[in-house]
Amino acid sequence: MDGLPSFFLGMLLILASAVHLRWLPLSGARTPFAADAGLLVTGSVFVETLFAYPGLGHLLVTAVGVRGYPLIEGLFLVVSLAMVLANAGADVLSRWLDPRVGAA
Repeated sequence: MDGLPSFFLGMLLILASAVHLRWLPLSGARTPFAADAGLLVTGSVFVETLFAYPGLGHLLVTAVGVRGYPLIEGLFLVVSLAMVLANAGADVLSRWLDPRVGAA
């Protein structure tokens, strides 16, 4: 019976190491997901135009049709800000998950 607690402690240590090592590849995969946030905007333009659903994509298509340049610029500003925040969040998350990623 003396070897039983040390066996469970060893298994817990192996499990904790495996979970930690499993998170490392996922931390590197966060950046492409944040970069794909721009594809969400492109997809929303197509879906909202196809199904006549009111949203930012439909608003962008309407603004291009009537040449509403201030509205187009404002929409691009909002989308650009969302992209910057998504990439900054991915950078912070990857640094938090993998401490080996240093400040470049």
